[in-house]
Amino acid sequence: MRRMMEVVKALLVSATVAILCSCSNPAKTGPHSGVSLLGKFASGALAKKAAGVTDSIDRVVALPLKDGTQFSIRGSFADRVEAPLAADGSFDLLLDSGVSGNWVVFLVNSQEADRTKKVKGILSLDFGSQTLQSLPIASASSGTVDVGTVNQSSTNAGETVTRDSAAANKQHFALSLSQLQTIAGNDDMVKALKNLYINVEASGLPPIILPRFSWGDSTTTPLDFTSVDQIMTTVPRYLLQFVTSDPAVTVDAVSNNTQGFELDAPAPVALLDPGFNVTQTTATIDGSFMASGCSVELNTSHIVFQTGYCQGPIPAGWWTLKRSGATMYSFDMGSAYSVDNTGKPKMIVPSMKLRVGADSVVTGVDVEWWGYDNGAYSRITDLSLVDNFFQSGLMIWLQPKIMGSVSDEYIHGFKPSQGSAVPVGGWSIAQGTLPFRLGMFSISGIANGVDYAFQWVLR
Repeated sequence: MRRMMEVVKALLVSATVAILCSCSNPAKTGPHSGVSLLGKFASGALAKKAAGVTDSIDRVVALPLKDGTQFSIRGSFADRVEAPLAADGSFDLLLDSGVSGNWVVFLVNSQEADRTKKVKGILSLDFGSQTLQSLPIASASSGTVDVGTVNQSSTNAGETVTRDSAAANKQHFALSLSQLQTIAGNDDMVKALKNLYINVEASGLPPIILPRFSWGDSTTTPLDFTSVDQIMTTVPRYLLQFVTSDPAVTVDAVSNNTQGFELDAPAPVALLDPGFNVTQTTATIDGSFMASGCSVELNTSHIVFQTGYCQGPIPAGWWTLKRSGATMYSFDMGSAYSVDNTGKPKMIVPSMKLRVGADSVVTGVDVEWWGYDNGAYSRITDLSLVDNFFQSGLMIWLQPKIMGSVSDEYIHGFKPSQGSAVPVGGWSIAQGTLPFRLGMFSISGIANGVDYAFQWVLR
């Protein structure tokens, strides 16, 4: 647990340094050149807007996923593009096609006082059994993407689906139908980016609220790829990481719990100690649970802190972080973890195996990738899609059987299209080769504002 805390701290520090120069700017109407995203809401949406009912919308807001991390999204918050609905219900967003990542478009009632009700939905394109919410504007086939008529109401977790068919929607992008369906089947977690839009600090920037999900499994066959179904049937652990520019939040305030921090979950959750044992189940998590996590002062205006680990299932609804009884942030954590009716997470998943020489020394770590596909996981052969998903790369982590016997090894910037990585630590899987006997290997990365980690413990 200590080593995992150190790795999380290192990731937070290195990633956040890049955003310290971010400035607070009003939303833009669009770049000087790009792709026009057009659409028109059905008459029912206009009637709601005219009547001023609570679920009406008056604006559309697009957020760019510049490199697949929520750290960059905080910086690109200033680059969001907003447009009001015209009198006839139409909208026109000019989006920068030079952004390598995709775009997410939220439907907003800007007059709503309750921050948890401000975002009314997310624009989704119909692709048969899947809906595309992460729009690959950089792969637009022309300078205009006209999504046609938009229905505001939907029963699918706030999705607002256009009326055009999958075939019509495919024509907007220079990608194959299979590629678009793979993206659509694994992009539900982008709904969590609404947490950035609704939480804005005095600096004019949103805090980072980064959920981290971790799956673990033990293996006696590290030379074989682990079954993805086996990996994803384990119950994930999760924690919350925060970066704030609130000057009142200090390292001492977090680490010694001097400001009455409290995290309220929408339902009781299981809290874990450093050995991953359940210590209590509660919906009111006091500040000592955050003090048990890592905290680091980046400079006088940015503080990073996190909770300890919890264990699923993740309750639906709104979480609230309070300080001395006052609400700091409200966020929907369940939207970052989408599962089907059998409990399978709808996301891209790795499977790993080791390659060894005749002397049992590890010569390589091979990684395959699988995507959720209508109730099952299918292997992804077009790894450019996975590269785009984890644009900032991943980290492969190797740890000795006896912690502290030798240094852990970290391979940073791993791209899925590489297929394999070569460790240099002289790791062995043979008995009696301590201190270099390998005890654990893992892979982790951040995509669309969610941090994922998968680890295998050798038995």
